[in-house]
Amino acid sequence: MILQATPARSCSGFGAGGRGAFEPQTRSQAIAHTAVLKGFNDMVTLRQQRLAGVDASIPGALWYTVAVGGLITPFLGLMVFIIYAQDRPLRNEIGASSARFVATHEMMMRWDDRP
Repeated sequence: MILQATPARSCSGFGAGGRGAFEPQTRSQAIAHTAVLKGFNDMVTLRQQRLAGVDASIPGALWYTVAVGGLITPFLGLMVFIIYAQDRPLRNEIGASSARFVATHEMMMRWDDRP
C-alpha cells in the first residue's frame, strides 16, 4: 500500500493526500456519487470474499494423486524393464545363457551313445 501521495497519483478532483473530497452540488450528482460509491464498495467486498476463499495450498486430492503416481511410476519402469529383458532372453546380459540349451541339444543329437 502506498502511504504517501505521489504527484503521478494525485488528481485535481481529489482533496489533499488523494483521499477524495468530492462534494456533490446537485441532486443528480449526489445520486451518481452514491451509486459509484456503492459499486466500489461492492467491488471491494467481492474482492475480499474471493481472497478469503483462496487457499494457498495444494488440495488433498492432488497430493493423493501425486503420491499414487509416485508409487506407480517405479513399478511401471520395472515392468517395462522386465518386459524388455523377457522379450530377448538370449541376447542380453540378464537373460539366460545359451550354454544349457547347447548342452541339451548336443545330448539329444547323440544317437549312438544312449544306454
